[in-house]
Amino acid sequence: MTYRRGLIFTCVLGTFSVNLNNTALALALPQIRIELLLGTAQLQWVAASYALVLASLTMLGGALADRYAKRRVLFVGIVLYVCGSALGAMASSSDILVLSRVLAAAGAAVFVPVGLSVLREVSDSARELARLMSVWAVAVGAGMALGPVFGGVLTSIWGWRSFFIGMTLIGMLYILLSVAFLPSLPGTATQQISLPLHLLLGTMMCAIIGFFILLTGEGVLVLLPVGLLAVAAALAWWGVNGRSTHPIVPPRVFTKRAFSVSLVIAFVNYLALGTTLFVLAFLLQDRFRFDPAIAGTITLPLALATIVGGRWSGGAVRPEQVVRAIRVAAGSVLLGLGIAVFGCVFFEHDGNPALGVVLLMLALCVMGFGFGAANTPVNFLVVSQVSAEQAGVSGAAASASRQLGQTLGIAAGGAGLALGTGQLGTESLWVYGYVGGIIFGAGVLLAVIPRLYR
Repeated sequence: MTYRRGLIFTCVLGTFSVNLNNTALALALPQIRIELLLGTAQLQWVAASYALVLASLTMLGGALADRYAKRRVLFVGIVLYVCGSALGAMASSSDILVLSRVLAAAGAAVFVPVGLSVLREVSDSARELARLMSVWAVAVGAGMALGPVFGGVLTSIWGWRSFFIGMTLIGMLYILLSVAFLPSLPGTATQQISLPLHLLLGTMMCAIIGFFILLTGEGVLVLLPVGLLAVAAALAWWGVNGRSTHPIVPPRVFTKRAFSVSLVIAFVNYLALGTTLFVLAFLLQDRFRFDPAIAGTITLPLALATIVGGRWSGGAVRPEQVVRAIRVAAGSVLLGLGIAVFGCVFFEHDGNPALGVVLLMLALCVMGFGFGAANTPVNFLVVSQVSAEQAGVSGAAASASRQLGQTLGIAAGGAGLALGTGQLGTESLWVYGYVGGIIFGAGVLLAVIPRLYR
């Protein structure tokens, strides 16, 4: 392995592990629910806490990566990540499990901005940056989509705790590779960090996600204050960030459509992906009674197609190319959803489960291509709109949008399942129709939003 290849591999390993950790737990949730006696809301917090903390702290991680030596920042993050993962392997309650996810996510919050910042600084041209962003997007999509396979196989063979052991080992490997290949790039001394702004941003994201998770079981007396807190924190952050001498993201960057529209697309794309991955765990195991390893294998086409989609759209750098790529992605998501619905109905009623599984895998393949194709242009456009000195924060903004979208997807998926179960009972297949409606809405938005680039 040459030094440059080792450097690129180390950078993309960070985002791969972040996204693998984000989704690999999904197929272990039914087993965790049984062993630790958890309810739906507790499972949602276990599933969402990692992505929630990532969304809340990634912008701070980006600021730290721009301000201080990148290898030092990354080393501290990996240590937190390893400690959190190891704690999860020993968890005996939902509280400890959530704490382990919070610690791991707090460490992982620097992985993406450090990696993107390093790649931005070592790129020689826009074409080279686009090529590296294509590789990056493949790692993001592969990590997200391979997570269920990874988690399902480990859970089936050694139990759900083996997932946390696996993530601990990956973190230790990451430390070794960082020492060997990551250059000690200095930070920018003039780059200041505003902790109040980051606190407001984190409060806003926590309140938004908390609102949707609490939506399934709490009354208005709880939901109203949480919703008002989310709105107040968002307005306060926008106002303070705009007037601050050291904003998290310079307000002028938001006036660039390539930047702001790309953040919205990243959010919507991962809302659909997060909802899909969350509901798959329960559809395949609770409804169709598959073993976690088999359920994970069924999701493998999603992973492979995500990689193909990311590579296919890697050359989209001009606005018209980006618009075309994202619209193709939206069409793939909607087509795949339609095939999935047909496959589930066929599986349920025809008596030939093999064909039903084939249709479901085909659907995941088509949807995965769409998720991957929508991801690559977003990374390039967001990072290319700022200077190399602000690449960490810029990349963190895209990552935060993805994590927030995925976390809302988990919350919305749980709310949809709870609503469907309450109205139709646990025996009806159409319980999952509510969740399908969420994915359909996200696909339509993906088709419409690219118009705003022009």
